[in-house]
Amino acid sequence: MKITKVRLKIRPEMRQRYEDTFMKLRELVRAKEPGCTFFELCRDAESDHVYHVFEAYADDAAVEAHVTTPWYKETARVFVECLQGDHMPEIEARQLEGRAMYQVVQGMGFERHETVLVGR
Repeated sequence: MKITKVRLKIRPEMRQRYEDTFMKLRELVRAKEPGCTFFELCRDAESDHVYHVFEAYADDAAVEAHVTTPWYKETARVFVECLQGDHMPEIEARQLEGRAMYQVVQGMGFERHETVLVGR
């Protein structure tokens, strides 16, 4: 099993757009991605513009299946646009999409951690 935890800071004026987009994505993931066993968003208890995303996948193939879906690609752009920071000019200049965008924002109010759980 592969577990991902993301902590991100959203521009205050983009909070509602981020939350709405995440909820739509969550519905699609739950309905169409059997390899994803958990997909949730939590707002930080101390800051209303900091969020935590928790994802659990059966294996690497399920993660790859997720990041290649049209709904992931569409929502990833919205999520990156909602993040705090001045990262969009570089993303647009390099014509980045999907997962590649997150390489630009890593450490800019965006932290991603992965853990692999090995069964007995």
